[in-house]
This record gives sequence, C-alpha cells and structure tokens, in this order.
Amino acid sequence: MPPADKKLDPHAIVAHIRLIMIWYILSIMALLPWVRLIINGAAASKAIPQMSDLPETSADDEPLGLLSVVVAARNEAGEIEKALRSLALQDHPNMEIIVVNDRSTDATAEILDRLAAEYQDKIKAVHITELPAGWLGKCNALQQGGEAATGEYILFADADVKFEKSVLRRSHLYARAEEADQFCVFPDNMADSFFEKAMLNVFALCFFLGFTPHKAMVRNSGKYVGVGAFNMVSTTMYRKIKGHTFLRLQVVDDVGLGKLIKFSGGKVRIAWSGGMVNVRWQENLRGMIRGLEKNFFAATNYSVFVTLLMVIGVIITFIWPWVGVWVGPTGARIIVGMALLMQIVTAAASASKSRIGAVHGITGQMGAALLLIAMINSAWATLKNGGITWRDSFYPLKDLKQFKL
Repeated sequence: MPPADKKLDPHAIVAHIRLIMIWYILSIMALLPWVRLIINGAAASKAIPQMSDLPETSADDEPLGLLSVVVAARNEAGEIEKALRSLALQDHPNMEIIVVNDRSTDATAEILDRLAAEYQDKIKAVHITELPAGWLGKCNALQQGGEAATGEYILFADADVKFEKSVLRRSHLYARAEEADQFCVFPDNMADSFFEKAMLNVFALCFFLGFTPHKAMVRNSGKYVGVGAFNMVSTTMYRKIKGHTFLRLQVVDDVGLGKLIKFSGGKVRIAWSGGMVNVRWQENLRGMIRGLEKNFFAATNYSVFVTLLMVIGVIITFIWPWVGVWVGPTGARIIVGMALLMQIVTAAASASKSRIGAVHGITGQMGAALLLIAMINSAWATLKNGGITWRDSFYPLKDLKQFKL
C-alpha cells in the first residue's frame, strides 16, 4: 500500500480509467462485426440457394425464350476463347452471345471473329474502335452489347468466367419462375497462392459485412447487390433504367447496375455458385492489389474520410483481435478473445464455402494486411494521379466524381 501521507494523483486515476475504457471499447468494436456476420451468414445460407439446387426444367413446360449474354473484352486474348467456348457449349436451348471487343490491341479481335465464324448461330462479335467522350471503356462496351441484345433476359458476364454447362438454363428458368428483374450468382474465385486466398477471403467477408446481400432480395429493403461475373437482368428492366447510361463513368458498374434496378422497384434474386461458376480474379497477388486500385476508392465515392473509416474498421475487426487477446484488462481480453474465436470460425466457414480451404480461418490478419495495402494504394494512386488508368485509358477524378455510387 502507498504511504498514508502520499495522495493519489486524480489525473493519473482519470487517465487509467480512460485507458481501461478504450480497451473495452476496442474489444466490443472488434466483437460486434463478427456477431453481425454470424447472424447474417446464417440467414444468407438459408435464403440464398445453391446453383445446383435450382430447377433444371420448367414447372409449366413453357419453353425458354431467348437469353442474351453480353461480354465486354479488352485485351483478353489469353482467356477469352476458353470462356466463350464454355458459353457456347451451354445446354440452354435458345441463346445469343454478344462479345464486344473494346479497342483491343492484342489478338482478341481475331479470336472473336474466328469463334463467331465457328459458332455462327450463337456468337456475334461487335468491334469498338473509338471510345465516346464521357464513357468508361467497359461501360460503353456493355451499353453497346445491351443495345444489341434481343433476349428476354440479358446476362452481363466478365470475359474470364467459366460456366458449368447447365448454369445458363438453370439461371434463366429460376429468374423467370421468380419473376426476377435481377439475378446474381456469387462465383468461386480461383486463386493459386496462399496469400491470394487469404486476401480473397477477407475481401469476401468485408463484402458480406457491407452489403448483407441476402437482404437485397427483400423487396422494400434499401440493400442492393451486383456481381460483375454474373449479372442477369430482365431486358424490360434494363430498358427502363436506360441501360448503362447513368453508369457511364461508374467504375463499380456491376454494383451500380444493381442499385439502379433495386431503386427502380426491381425484384432481386441471388445464388451461390457451388463450383458451377468460376473466375480467376487476377493473375497473382500483385495483380489483385493493382486490380483493386481502380475499384476501392471508387466504392467509397472517392471519399478520404470514408476510406479512413474503412481502414480503421478493417484493423479493428481483423487485426486487433490477434493483439488484444494478449494485452489489456482481463475482461477486455475475454471479449476480444470471443471476437477472435468468432473470426476463426466465420473465416473458416467462408473459405470452405468459397472452396479455398478452411485453413484460412486463421489467416484473417494476413489477408487484412494485404487488403489494407490495396485500399490505401487505391486512394493514394487515384489522388496522386488525379484519376484512374484502366485498360490503358485515363479517366480524370473530376469526371468520375459526377457518377458516384
């Protein structure tokens, strides 16, 4: 005990109490996102069907109408042929594939023309040689493809997606039976390296934490969703929202399309791929970080403040539990220990569902560190350059800000 004549410093007491409060606040902040993810994850698992569970035949025996598939391609010579052949070999009985070559400088144009000649009844190649002012290259290509589409549904898909042969038939049947205006499939992201998979898993968890996609299927909710690899929309709705016109300088065009549809009264349906829709997001870890360079800052509507909040959120949610469990008051350590346990279990479940391995339940801190690098790099590069460079075209920030998400 301190000597009787020595008074306790009230400032020190206040400072100590404040420090304890900070520990507890950090611990609770680390715990709450995982509670939310577990609750929403359980709800999403029940609400969102697997692609393999979708009907293979029509309940009313009504034949399927025409399905249009629109793919925008720029310098995709390495992957485009495999993707288009997987589309051409679909068992959908009535479909057209419109591939829009967006000013490619490699062999993409030649490959498309060859495949269009081989699959004359299915594949149509559209070549764009000039980019109109005030448009992103991809958005313009999707708009051109959408205008050429004549099906009752239009599937917007990326140029590197691989499909199991029954995917389009099942999707069309399900969307029609549900009278959906938008139908999205969350693909399985293929990755090779350990660190790619760690980063992908954290990205997926952040996506679900931010968008709670199963709630997008609730008609009167304010939630919406979009998936670049598989965004199927009814042609009637697409014409109603004037296609990609209002998204012409929107970098996150897939989510933007989902937002337009939802806030235009559209009905949304979603499915898990379950291995039937696969995409290789980027070639390697460096490519993943560079790939997010154009997307992340755009997703914050080019806000430094929002970016800072998200950076802090990722640190507290994914990294702090691995530190806080060892330091601080006992009660706070117990709370943050619960957060860490929930992180491991939830991340492992997410990684298993994504087919990248349950071991990534314990790599959240690594994946988060890599995601933080990508997030900060995206904001820094965009601000430093005064815009983004995407597929060899530069788009000024002052123009991009006119089309916020």
